Amino acid sequence: MIGDLNLVRCLARVGVPVTLASWRAEHTNGLSRHCAARLRLPDPTHDPEGAVATLLAHALGCASRPVLFYTGDPDLLLVSRARHRLARAYDFVIAEGALVEALVDKVRFHALAERLGLPTPPTLPPTVTQAVIFQPVEIKGTPWPTATPRPTEPPLDLTGPTPVPSPTGVLLPETPEELGFAPPPEQVPLSPHANDHFWLMRPVDASANSASLFYYTFGSDGPQNQWRVHHGIDIPNPVGEPIRAGGAGTVVFAGNGGELLETRDIDIYPAYGNVVVIEHDFGFRGQKIFTLYAHMAAILVEEGQHVEAGDIIGLIGGTGDVSGPHVHMEVRLGENKYFSVYNPLLWIAPYLGHGVVAGRVTGSDGRMVEDVTVTLSRRGRVVQTTTTYIQPKQAGQRRDWHVVPDPAWQENFVFGDVPEGEYEISVMVDGRRVIRTITVKAGTTNFVALGYDQAATPQPVQPG
Repeated sequence: MIGDLNLVRCLARVGVPVTLASWRAEHTNGLSRHCAARLRLPDPTHDPEGAVATLLAHALGCASRPVLFYTGDPDLLLVSRARHRLARAYDFVIAEGALVEALVDKVRFHALAERLGLPTPPTLPPTVTQAVIFQPVEIKGTPWPTATPRPTEPPLDLTGPTPVPSPTGVLLPETPEELGFAPPPEQVPLSPHANDHFWLMRPVDASANSASLFYYTFGSDGPQNQWRVHHGIDIPNPVGEPIRAGGAGTVVFAGNGGELLETRDIDIYPAYGNVVVIEHDFGFRGQKIFTLYAHMAAILVEEGQHVEAGDIIGLIGGTGDVSGPHVHMEVRLGENKYFSVYNPLLWIAPYLGHGVVAGRVTGSDGRMVEDVTVTLSRRGRVVQTTTTYIQPKQAGQRRDWHVVPDPAWQENFVFGDVPEGEYEISVMVDGRRVIRTITVKAGTTNFVALGYDQAATPQPVQPG
């Protein structure tokens, strides 16, 4: 139950175990012998999404489906406004939403009582003040288009290779220590360069672990080359951490990918477990943008539901084919297809004071070199390593690719969240070591070409 102990004694005396949910640090009622446990909630007045997520996470650990009682106006409003999500995990009874809002608002309650002829105690009339209405200010140069039609090109009959088996699991190292402070991310949308499109928020809180796995990067097949090519990024966190929508949009899928066993449904990979896919309200060059979030412990949204950037859509988990809790995130452009994936690090805003490094490694034939190690160093010390994409879509290719280079950058490797400063990037190409020096600027993509195609740097997009 939420609130105080008004019902606890009665329930406990008939053998019903009670967990008291409270957001008051000084609330000591949870110490009563009648309470089986106490659940600390975020204040529902200031953080209703956090309170709902905590309640849903608690329900996952219950041996049977719990019954939710509530006392007080904040509890009533919280349950009413999140009734559809809470009903997935709890049994409860509540009036229709419009009536709840009228009962909690004292002025509307008084008017309702008068309309129904019910006696009410005298109340002081509300103080009337002049309302001030603020009109939104238009921000020039934002990337949100007025319309995002589907691609004009007809879809190809051959969209990708035959799916390959999923890895047996991603081994995640245990991190029992509390995570330290992380710098806040840049505000979105962010596009300092004409080719930048940092329009998405991180799917986890800044205080949580935001680092993606260095050994299973986008477009790679794992440290021993034994896993399927990775179509997104993995961000490990403890079970129950909130997963947030990267941007505003409509939920087009919310369910278990393991139940989609037909080949035609491979766009939600069966190994992904509990999955949410959002079709965003904005697009890129006339094409729709989708984001996918996988391996959830709990799904907190429904198909057809509209969400805003930062809304909690699920909880970190380990459903599907994994060996540790994390969120797998994909960015899909043009269509919601398994082989229409792009590197999320080029779409998620970096931390303040940090930039993103993207590049292209090419061989003597001018084509992208696959699966070679790229090293980022600073003052002789290795900062990050990654590998170039395996089977990226190349110019003129109509089938048999795994991932797609960015339409603006045409990269085949990316380093995310690199602190600004001077660095060296090195790679082995055709038996020789290629080294370049790069100055990383914060808040933007810093591009470098390595190999035989060093002059082919991306050009700014010309206004259409």
